[in-house]
Amino acid sequence: MARATGSFESALEGVRRAAASTLSRMSSLPQRPDEITVEFGIQLDAEVGAVLARTGAQGHIQVQVTWRRKEDDGQGD
Repeated sequence: MARATGSFESALEGVRRAAASTLSRMSSLPQRPDEITVEFGIQLDAEVGAVLARTGAQGHIQVQVTWRRKEDDGQGD
């Protein structure tokens, strides 16, 4: 069980780093988005015998970036 917990924590750390990197890169675009949505999916699996024999992780990332049109404020900028 300890190996499974370690694998889960390792997967979450990977998600945290990926989220931070994604948000940093999207926020630094020349025309910054109004909204950034990052979705992660993690699938953990384990083969169990007398002891936990193998753990693995699979995942995906989906990023949605939204820009909203600004209404003309009539100032002529």
